[in-house]
Amino acid sequence: MNPPDSLDDVTPAWLSRVLSARGPQVAVTDGRTDRLIDGTAAKARLVLTYRDPDAAAAAGLPTRMWIKGGYGHESTKILPTGAYAVEARFYRDIAHRLTVTVPACYFAACDEETMQGAVLIEDLDLRGVTFCHAPRPLRVDQAAEVLDLLASLHAFWWESPELDKVPWLRAPVEPGGSADAYIGRFSAADLDRYLALPRAQAAPAGVTGDRVLTALRALQQRVTAPPRCLLHGDTHLGNLYLGADGRPGLLDWQTVWRGNWAHDVTYFLVSALDVADRRAAERDLLRHYLDRLAAHGVAAPRFADAWDDYRRYVAYGLFIWVINPVEAQPEEVNIPNITRFTTAADDLETFAALGI
Repeated sequence: MNPPDSLDDVTPAWLSRVLSARGPQVAVTDGRTDRLIDGTAAKARLVLTYRDPDAAAAAGLPTRMWIKGGYGHESTKILPTGAYAVEARFYRDIAHRLTVTVPACYFAACDEETMQGAVLIEDLDLRGVTFCHAPRPLRVDQAAEVLDLLASLHAFWWESPELDKVPWLRAPVEPGGSADAYIGRFSAADLDRYLALPRAQAAPAGVTGDRVLTALRALQQRVTAPPRCLLHGDTHLGNLYLGADGRPGLLDWQTVWRGNWAHDVTYFLVSALDVADRRAAERDLLRHYLDRLAAHGVAAPRFADAWDDYRRYVAYGLFIWVINPVEAQPEEVNIPNITRFTTAADDLETFAALGI
């Protein structure tokens, strides 16, 4: 079954069909949109009325859920990257096998020709979760709990042959991939223009467009090297939530990759903590993550090697946030992340760690 061509095609008949596909037959008599968010993907919150509410409840179907897919203003730019298809494949093929906390999914499908993908996922507001947000950095103890989650995710297929059985899994910014083509759109002069904007005024002088781009190109030569594991790929605060019990969960699985653990851990720690807390706690937090990996039965990297990879992988988030457009994230999100990554690159001597 393919995803709908547009949000206009998300009709009661379509909802009845897809929600009945994996369980008891249910009939949706009304499905109206009461909220629409247009970002990297379009997300529409649906309020559903069922012919038999008790039967729907017994089947585990709520009266509110979100449909997410490539139906927004930015979608024509994002479709060629495969991001919408990747998220649908993740929920369809992998999510149910993991122990990490993710939203419940009621439908996931992608069109392999157009690379369109759509998912129907739970409305987490009904669970009373708190959505994380870049202007509100996490406490160090909260960051440690997210690292517990990442260790569980990474340990699942750590150096596993299963990684090579999933044909759509690629390494982050792997040369020749769709993300590599996106990077190729930017020159060092482009990055210098971004760094000259008021939003990057806190960037240290040593962070230049040429060094940012050269660092990312150097990192690209490492992304397929072992150890490899399953990655979320986009672990900034906007894709994290905390349950009523404080337990963290991960949203937005559009960049699921196979690659080095440091991609997720570095991107998370640098974006999630304010600069002072990161400087004070990052070594202890990295040791905590490695200990949790070992507790899952993984032969965790030595701390010295892990520290070097942590320093290097700052290069990915540095590039991403310097060039991140306001159409993807508002400046209240871009500014703290640009500050955190440019400062971390300077603190951790990321350029030197990559031989620049």
